[in-house]
This record gives sequence, structure tokens and C-alpha cells, in this order.
Amino acid sequence: MIPILIFTALSTLSFPPPARETWELYSDSTAFIYSEPVSVDALLNDWNDTLESGDIAFTHNRFEAGARYKGFRIAKVLRYDYILRFNQQTATAYHQDQNDIDIDPETDFNLLLAPQHARSNGLLIGYRWKIRSNFQIDIAVTRLEGIQLLDGEVTVSVSGADFDEENLDRANANVNYHYSEPKLSEEDDRIFYDQSSQTFGEWNPAEPKGQGWSSDVLAHWKINRHFNATLWIEDLYHKIDWDNAPFTRDIYQYDPEVHILPTFEGRLGFEKFSQSFSARQHLNIQYDYSNRWGSEVSLYKANGITFPRISVYCHWLWTQWQVSYDTKAKATGIALHNKYLTFDVLSDNLKDHKKAHTIGLRVGLHIPFL
Repeated sequence: MIPILIFTALSTLSFPPPARETWELYSDSTAFIYSEPVSVDALLNDWNDTLESGDIAFTHNRFEAGARYKGFRIAKVLRYDYILRFNQQTATAYHQDQNDIDIDPETDFNLLLAPQHARSNGLLIGYRWKIRSNFQIDIAVTRLEGIQLLDGEVTVSVSGADFDEENLDRANANVNYHYSEPKLSEEDDRIFYDQSSQTFGEWNPAEPKGQGWSSDVLAHWKINRHFNATLWIEDLYHKIDWDNAPFTRDIYQYDPEVHILPTFEGRLGFEKFSQSFSARQHLNIQYDYSNRWGSEVSLYKANGITFPRISVYCHWLWTQWQVSYDTKAKATGIALHNKYLTFDVLSDNLKDHKKAHTIGLRVGLHIPFL
């Protein structure tokens, strides 16, 4: 209800006429993928890459298509968000296992894996106000329908010798996660007791459905004839409530001085689960040297990581051509923007995408009408 209240309250205020006087059809597709320990391609496949330090990999993908008219816009939104957190020991152990690298049997591993994923779509309604001649604000609210869920944490404590021999019966582990589909072979290895029918059977839960809201805010300020500033906050508010979300909660405890085999406590079930993604911020400050040349300093912050970028752009043939460099990701970007087309690409390896740790892509089409 919070996004609705904000949108309703702002819509009752008296503002000057909206920023847009024409209407247009548009589409905007964005993707940003970042992986710290190995390249994106290796992360999705066999981890056959040089291991670097890092404890996170994530992607945020969004497709929006709709229409704008006199400041209003309405659009269909498709989203795919995935964040994978882990510790350095987890990355090291998995990399060694996948690449047949000897594991030190004297090392004790404390492993952590915490995925957060949602696939959703929804209907977006937004409005842009021209509050002053040099200041505009855009607020959008999206009603989300959750389609796919994975959210939780797995921790494992195991010796290097047992990990190398895949003898995980001698490990201590805690499992707690919600999902659309089980990821730990529960459907094959576990028997589920259905209290409603008082029967035993295989664990084959139905996929849950989610409903929620998200809100975005964009503000643009033309400071003077040389300077412009833009702040865009994605998911200023984000929440999806999943009804009857399947979950697994397991505890494995191994003490060789007490039991030959580990003790096990496990539970499968359904419950309501609320999922939220943290806000992502974009801050851009532009300086126009002349009618043709300009530069930009920007910050993109997502999942606790800040990506500073510097850019130089030129206006030529009714198009803005831009080259940028991301100092955090060590990535180079190329972009062109005009009345009808938006195209941006960013990567730390533009020659071979399979070696890239950072991949950013944006494609937009705009069809204006009088």
C-alpha cells in the first residue's frame, strides 16, 4: 500500500504543466551482470577461469514497453533479478573442485552460499512533473506478479579431506531457503508428510505465486547552462509477498565422539514469505563544454558495491556519441543516444565477452507522434 499512498498524495498536488506535450511508443531493455571471482561465462558453466577475490555475483535485467503522453506513461515490465552471495572459502573450494585442483586436507572449510532470486512482471504507471523550468521529477509505481522464487542460505563446515572425498556425511550444515523448485534433491531423497491428508509421499510442491509493489524515482536538475544532474533510484520500495512458498529447513550435526553418523533434523513445508530487493542508485553529473562536447561523472550503486564512471560525449549527426570508463569494474563503455534509439554497451573485455566479469547492455526504441 505504501507506493499507492505516495503516488496518490503526489498526484493531488498542484504542479506546473507536465514535461511532455507529445505522445510516443517506447521500449527499453537493460541488463547488468557482474561477477567478482570468475568471468560471467565461467560462473554460469564450469568455473574454468583464474580465481580472483570476491564474494558476490549478481544480475539485474529489465524490459519495459509502453506509451508516454503528456508526462504520463504506462508500460508492461518484465524483470529478472539474481544475487548470489558467498564467502571466499566457498569460491576457493568450488573452484578447486571444478578444476581438479588438490585441496589441502588440513584446511577446515566454513562454506556459505546465499542466493536471492526473483522473476516477475507487472504493470507500471508513472508521471513526470516539470516542477520548475530547470527541475523535473518522475515517479513510477509497478504492480508486480512474482513468477519464480529462490531465497535463503546454506552454511557448511567440513574438513578439507572430507570435502575432497565428497564425504559430506561428516559435515555440519544448516539449510534454510524458500523456492519455486527444490535445489537440493529433496524430491528424490525426502518423504513428505501432508498433515491435511495425513499421508506420506514425495516432496513435489506446487510453484508459489507472488504479488507485490515496486517504486522508482528520477529527478533531473539543470543547474545552469553548463551543469546538469540526474538522480535515479530503482526499487526505492520493493516487496513481493509469496503465498504458500515451499521451504526447506535442515540441520546436520556431526560429532565423531558421540555418533558414527550425523544427526539430522529436517522440515519441509509451506508458508507466506516476503521478499525485498535493496534500492539501486544512479547519480550522473554532466558538464557541457559547448554545444557539441561534454563530460560526465556518474556513480552506480548496487548490492553494496559502487561503480564510479567517467565519460566524454560529442553531439554529431543528431546523435550523442559517448565513451566511458568504469574505475571499479575496469570496464569500457560505448553509447549512442538520439530521438529514436538508445544503445549502451559496457564490458571489461569488449573483444571476448566470455572473459568479461562485467557486462552491461541497454537498448531502447522511441517512436514519437505529434
